[in-house]
Order: sequence, then structure tokens, then C-alpha cells
Amino acid sequence: LDRLLLSAAEAYVGGIPADIASTIGAAATNHVELPTYAFQRKRYWLTHGETSVDARGLGVGQTEHPLLGAMVAHADSDDIMFTGRLSLDSEPWLADHAVHHTVIIPGAALIEIALHVGGELGCPNIEELVLQAPMVLNKGRAILIQVIVGPPGQDGQRPVRFFSRTDRDGADLSWTRHAEGVLRPDDLGAVATIDSDFTEWPPKDGVEIDLTNAYDETAAAQGYHYGPAFRGLRGARRRE
Repeated sequence: LDRLLLSAAEAYVGGIPADIASTIGAAATNHVELPTYAFQRKRYWLTHGETSVDARGLGVGQTEHPLLGAMVAHADSDDIMFTGRLSLDSEPWLADHAVHHTVIIPGAALIEIALHVGGELGCPNIEELVLQAPMVLNKGRAILIQVIVGPPGQDGQRPVRFFSRTDRDGADLSWTRHAEGVLRPDDLGAVATIDSDFTEWPPKDGVEIDLTNAYDETAAAQGYHYGPAFRGLRGARRRE
């Protein structure tokens, strides 16, 4: 009987009509549910996430900074280049800093990067930093950044420059210089003093400034749009 039923099934699969219901009776109406995972498009195996690349395996040095990926020492000069890649996909919080709806890397970020690279090279202070062009981030397009620190002078100070370009293939691969400045070591001492006491809050004789709707008013009047990541102002006072 088993061989007969198997032959009938093989014939049916091969396209020959077979009255299975009359052969095995009511049991033919008992359908077995197919497993659903194959049709829900849910993989059984774990998928690989983004893998991190060891910078040393690419022939460059590592740098402990969230916006910089590698450090490269030039073979024929004493320049040190720090590189990175920025996009709104990898750093969505940057979208909270926009001027007239154009996302711009804040100047404070360039200052922080300059302090970091200077600290790695023994020049943890900024003598000066001049911003020359805004560093713009467009949605769906990443930029490559380079921070180049020059060799130290006789006084130990080192020049620093910021560059970026769009991360894409094509003929237009020119770099834009965004800032340049000078980093100095600790042993030079402070180059200027500020005749103010910033250790006391609130300051004496200070008049409190009303910050109600300050961010909305700044956006309406000047086009500076600050999202949650950049709304850190809690109090302000005016004196003299």
C-alpha cells in the first residue's frame, strides 16, 4: 500500500491527475501549515553589522577622536595629517546646527579638534585660529576632512590647517581650506590675560537676560537654527 500511494504521489507531482481524496478519505483534507519564516523574509542567521577597520592595518596611525579616523605622518616632511569622514548619516546630531537651513560644522567643533590634535603632538593650546570658509554638510553626501599640522618652529609652535571636500568620484575633487591657525605648547605660558572673574556665578551687578524663546527669535531674526543638541544655554547676564 505504501508503494502504491508513493507511486500515485509521484505521478501527481509529475502532472498526472490523481484522485487522492477518494483514495485516502477524509485524511486528505487535513492540511499541514507551511513554516512562515521563509515567506516573512526573516533570516535565521545573524547578519553582519558594520565592521570597524584597524587603521594600522591600512598603514596609518590611530587617533582617539570621534570625528577623526586616522593619523598619517608624511614621509618627506614633518607634517602630520589627521583624516576623517563626516555625514549626517553617521553624525545626525550635526543637523541641529544650521544657518538658513544649511547644515554647517560649528566653529566650536573645529576648535575642539584643533585642541585634540595639538594635545597629541605636544601643543595642547591654541594661539590663534582663523575661520575662512564654512564647512557645509549636505544630506545624503559625506565629506572628507583633513587637519594638517605643520612642523614645530623654534618656539615649539606648530601651524594647523583644516580642509574638506565632497566624498565622491569625479573630476571636481578640489579641497576647500576652512581654517588655519597656530598651536602652542604649554611651556610658552599664556599670551594674554583677561581682566574678568569667570569663576563666580551669577556675577556681581549682572543683569539677567530673558532667554524665553531666545532660540526661536534667533532663528527668525538671523537664520541661526539650533536643534536640541545645540540648545545648551541655561542662563545669561549682562554687566557693564
